[in-house]
Amino acid sequence: MIKHLILISSVAVAALIAASCQRKEPLPDAYGNFEAVETVLSAETSGKVLMVAVEEGDRVAQGQLLAIIDTTDLVIKQSQLQAQLASTLAQLTSLNAQAGVYEQQVQNLSKDLKRTEAMKQEGAATQKQLDDLTGGIALANRQIDAVISQRASVIAQARALEAQQAQVEEMLKRSSVRSPVSATVLNLFTRPGELAAPGKALLKLAGLDTMILRVFLSGSQLSAVQLNQEVEVLVDEADGSLRKLSGRISHIAGEAEFTPKTIQTRDERTDLVYAVEIRVKNDGRLRIGMPAEVRTSIDPSK
Repeated sequence: MIKHLILISSVAVAALIAASCQRKEPLPDAYGNFEAVETVLSAETSGKVLMVAVEEGDRVAQGQLLAIIDTTDLVIKQSQLQAQLASTLAQLTSLNAQAGVYEQQVQNLSKDLKRTEAMKQEGAATQKQLDDLTGGIALANRQIDAVISQRASVIAQARALEAQQAQVEEMLKRSSVRSPVSATVLNLFTRPGELAAPGKALLKLAGLDTMILRVFLSGSQLSAVQLNQEVEVLVDEADGSLRKLSGRISHIAGEAEFTPKTIQTRDERTDLVYAVEIRVKNDGRLRIGMPAEVRTSIDPSK
């Protein structure tokens, strides 16, 4: 009987010690789930998907080639624009030469006009000769003005063709889909042989090096946190224990998640919650949607 009492007392003492130890561990201030900054890449050109260079789960670097969309139509259009531009530039060269001829005519007629004016003063030339030369100069100047007008129109056409060429070249570049950031491929929405169209989603990327833990704090808790504050993040381990990670508050919502009543009691004010985002460096074991706990006050002795 005494042995049983001693055994019961030992168990009770152990339970009290365990409870005491558990009480030392503070309760979490908030709960939430991990998120990541996701990027959905969509097609910007139309055509058949010729190649998809990645698979789901692959890590990609910024600027890495992810997919290629057929550019046959764009290449044909580019060739047409190059031919049109060459023809237009040839017209411009011809007009420039024509303008040069008329300008030379004006120079020659102007010299003849001076000589004829001198001859007329000596009685060796007539007024009709002067009038013919003056009329010839005026006609050549009008022809020069007409050529200048035509040249301006041709230059405008050439610039329009150059702009179309630049647009086609840009679309050719965009037919090669590249990663805008260093990230991980989450989902593929297309495969080689399928048709792409502007706006159609091709794949989804997510930056998993740094995860975002989104939690909600009450109004009373909000006064105890601030931007860039370091907090303690706890995630579940396979053995049931909690793994501690360090996080930093990167965003605090400026307003509550719902519109409260105009008149509130003190108890109702504590029901207001504010979204808080915490950035946590991923050690390779954090996943999107994984639950976690947060302690906003860290004991430096631990």
